[in-house]
Amino acid sequence: MKNILLVLPLIFLAACQKPVPLEPEPVAEDSISATVHTLPHSEGVIYKGKMVGQAPVTLKVSSLDQLANNLSTTNSPDGTVEQRIRHLADDKVVVTLVLDKTLSKMATALNLKKILVFDYGDEITFEFNKSDLKPVFKALLLNQADLLKKHFNGIDIYICGHSDSVGRPERNLELSMDRAKSVFDVLLDAGIPKESMKVQGFGSDYPLDSNDTEAGRARNRRIEIILGR
Repeated sequence: MKNILLVLPLIFLAACQKPVPLEPEPVAEDSISATVHTLPHSEGVIYKGKMVGQAPVTLKVSSLDQLANNLSTTNSPDGTVEQRIRHLADDKVVVTLVLDKTLSKMATALNLKKILVFDYGDEITFEFNKSDLKPVFKALLLNQADLLKKHFNGIDIYICGHSDSVGRPERNLELSMDRAKSVFDVLLDAGIPKESMKVQGFGSDYPLDSNDTEAGRARNRRIEIILGR
């Protein structure tokens, strides 16, 4: 009986103790979804030296610098002329590897042999006919600034604004330049050297899609941050 009386308080104390919290689930390292396309035709995509499939193929990557520096294709002896990383959200991008120089309008316009393009479309950049940054775009730009400082230091940065073809050409050119300047200001405040950045507005001169549809016009209204390679 004495043994039972001694054990009962111990059981009571154990029941009253706080439960030990479970260890948090580990955060996945590969948190960015990247769908890779190749132009002018479908090619095998190589990532980190391994064949990962025929384009289009979707990868999970941990950072955009890993993506930019580790993608190639199976049948492109001259390499990728233009690598375009289009931001759909902070964790989702579409990558286009352009293998034909004649298809890279911006490489020609900037007189660069090979380029890396960070493409921000109007769904996350600006309201229609305005040059004030959307809050989500400013957050993405701060991430972009960190990426540029850590992995692309000392490289010329071209900040290029584009518009659709609606409205007067003069207004489109002005708007594209004002939007590029807004991006310049954010990157400058984030520590990107002023002398590294070149701001240009192109108006509607370099569309990526048809201006005959609303979807095409939205695609053409964009900011591009371009690096020579």
